[in-house]
Formats: sequence, C-alpha cells, structure tokens
Amino acid sequence: FAVVAGEVRSLSARTQEATGEIREVVEALQRQSRDAVERMKRGQQAGHETVDRARAAAVALKAIAGAVSEISGNSQQIAAAAEQQSQVAEGINASVVRIRDVAVDVVQGTDETREACAELSAMARSLQEQTGRFQV
Repeated sequence: FAVVAGEVRSLSARTQEATGEIREVVEALQRQSRDAVERMKRGQQAGHETVDRARAAAVALKAIAGAVSEISGNSQQIAAAAEQQSQVAEGINASVVRIRDVAVDVVQGTDETREACAELSAMARSLQEQTGRFQV
C-alpha cells in the first residue's frame, strides 16, 4: 500500500508539473495572440490611413485636372498654359507614382495581416488541441 501511495504522490507531482507547463504554454499563446491581434489592428489602421490618403490624392488629382482645364480654356495665355500643363502633368505623374507606392504598401500590409491571421489561427488550433488533451 505504501508503494501505491508513493506512486500516487509521484503521479500527482508530475501532474502538477505538467499543469504548470501547460499553464505557461497557454499564457505564452495568449500573449502571442494579443500581440498578433495588436499587429492586425495596426495593419488595419494603416490600411484605413492608406485609403484616406488615396481619397485625398483623388481629390487633389480632380483639383489638378480642373486647373488644367481652366488653363487650356484661356486663349490669351497659350504659351504659359502649355508650360503649366506640363508641370501639372508631372505633378499628376508623381501623384500616380505615390498612389502606386501606397497601393503596394497596402498589398504588403494585407499580406502581412493575412499571414498573421493564419499564424494566429494555427496557434488557436494548436492551443485547442493541447487543452483538449488535458482535463482538470
């Protein structure tokens, strides 16, 4: 009976150790999950900011296009208007390049967010599998 009691105590100690290890793993996964959620929120915020910038750029492009139309309609200043149109076209080109760069950043941010979501999902499945194996 003493041997059985010793084995029960040993098993109890190992169970407590395993429970502690599981607790540490769960806490680590929870921290990682919170970090991943925070990264996703930042990515989402960056995406919203990029959309706002793109909208502002569209407004600026419309304003530039209006200015180009007005300059073209002014027949007394044809030579000056041609130079101004060239400058406006360069501005539009630069704006388009910036918009393209922003779009590339959005795509990269989306890819990173998607990868973070996939990692979080895998961690959640792993946590669910690990916690499903133990009963308290």
